[in-house]
Amino acid sequence: RVDRVPLQLAIIKGEFASTVKPENKKIAIKVVEVASGNEIGVFKSNEKGSYLITLPKGGKYSYEMKVEGSSDVHTAVVNVPFQKEFKPLKQKIQEEANGAGEVQIRVVDQFN
Repeated sequence: RVDRVPLQLAIIKGEFASTVKPENKKIAIKVVEVASGNEIGVFKSNEKGSYLITLPKGGKYSYEMKVEGSSDVHTAVVNVPFQKEFKPLKQKIQEEANGAGEVQIRVVDQFN
């Protein structure tokens, strides 16, 4: 009998979109594992806003996001589920202005 071991690798396939500057599709995402403080890497979107993040395993990660053309750094914490089978997880990152005109970035996980 072979025991199943939870899959270690997690892949997040995402899309970045901006309602502030819709033509801007470029974002850089620095990913840090919260528990260890280890930097996993910096991932960048392509000209269509798509990005792919490869993580060593599920868990809690901090995103430090910087939109091209802006010096602001936005942070968010993402809880990546441990998976029993390999499949890319979906996610969206949206840049938008709130009611006060301040630019904010929302990370929308679509992990189920």
